[in-house]
Amino acid sequence: MYNEAEVIGSTIDRLNSVISGLSTTTEIVLVNDGSTDGTSDAVKISNSKSAKIRLINLRQNVGHMDALTIGMKEAKGDFVVTLDADLQDPPELIPEMLRILKLGHVDVVQMSRPDRSTDSWFKRQSATWFYIFLKKITKIDPIPHAADFRMVTRETNVLLANLPERRRVYRFLVRSLGLRIVVLHFARPKRELGKTKYPLRKMLAFAFDSIISFSNGPLRVVFMAGILGSVLMLTLAIATLGIWVYGKAIPGWTSLVFLILATNALSFAAIGLVGEYVGRIYEQVQMRPITRYDVEDLP
Repeated sequence: MYNEAEVIGSTIDRLNSVISGLSTTTEIVLVNDGSTDGTSDAVKISNSKSAKIRLINLRQNVGHMDALTIGMKEAKGDFVVTLDADLQDPPELIPEMLRILKLGHVDVVQMSRPDRSTDSWFKRQSATWFYIFLKKITKIDPIPHAADFRMVTRETNVLLANLPERRRVYRFLVRSLGLRIVVLHFARPKRELGKTKYPLRKMLAFAFDSIISFSNGPLRVVFMAGILGSVLMLTLAIATLGIWVYGKAIPGWTSLVFLILATNALSFAAIGLVGEYVGRIYEQVQMRPITRYDVEDLP
């Protein structure tokens, strides 16, 4: 929740309505991401008829992914569902998600919203091209138009919440770890109250984090540019020597140009090599598991 005082009462009511129809013990974990509009007070007012609620008030706004991580770490259930408080992730879909997970052989029920008619034209087009670009530049095949509305098993929740990396994008992480995923499509309704918390600035930051977190492609581009630049500079340096050998160079020009080009060739090659090492260090410090796997002992 971030500045959702207007809608959080309705969110809790709808969650309670869904929970009352489930034959299982439940809890609601509300993460207040440093709201400044009285969201926490609105939760306490709406709590009188609620199922068990734990309210987590973050002391500052840390952002969507970090707030999700804290909620996932605090969740105690055998199945954990994450959703935003703005009711654009309909709580009424939770029973179907739970039914699928309880069948077994599934780690994640991931919700996807291919019908984005409630979004602006720019947001629809930018989202489409973003997923295409991400698939090209990273090693993962992202679920198009995936939301942060998903249900996971306890084991999967522990795995995701305790990854050592600092910047996480869960909608792509669940795809990159070899988890068994069932995708359900839903139509995201319009926001009833309040304003979106994802302006263009945050959308661009999210796209940047997604690309950097799942690919060392930009560093690989630097590496290739460095190698090509060094080859070009070295070629030009050899050409200046040829001009000097044939006596067509102005006195002093050859040594100066050769020194500049040779130095630049070395610099470009060094930048490219450093970029490649940094890329491999980055992959190492993320410490993601290679993949999930199953072991079957055959007779």
